[in-house]
Amino acid sequence: MLIRPATPADEGAILRLLRQIATEADEPDYGPDCGEVRLLEVIEGCRTLVVEQDGAVIGMSAVRVLDFSGRPDAKHPDPPCAKAAFLMAFGIEAAQRRRGHGTTLFAAMRALLDEEGVEALSLNVSAANEAAQHFYRRMGLAVRSMHMAMELAPQ
Repeated sequence: MLIRPATPADEGAILRLLRQIATEADEPDYGPDCGEVRLLEVIEGCRTLVVEQDGAVIGMSAVRVLDFSGRPDAKHPDPPCAKAAFLMAFGIEAAQRRRGHGTTLFAAMRALLDEEGVEALSLNVSAANEAAQHFYRRMGLAVRSMHMAMELAPQ
């Protein structure tokens, strides 16, 4: 197993993984009819790592780093940390799970964030995806807030 930064040659595998992530999250905005450009926009500007095994990409993480240090236009004059990260996408091919790939990828992502001086990591996870919630708890994350939503139809 090799963990490395994503390259343009990984685009097809990354698209496949992004579709898998969206399906498992039951994310209607990124369903089967979602175009490739829109899917790739989700990870635009992210630090993206891939897991490669036997020459095939089987997993990915894409994290966006936010640097609040020295920003006069920051909404909060004293942000809780100078650098924070938001995990935009994280996934391992279903057939490759429960083999330590996710744990190893998460550790590599953490090391990358540590090198960049990132002080906090957050993410959104589907309420229905209990396996992902369990994984993130094992990695040390805890629920800090809850996002709720509803569709509004014209009346």
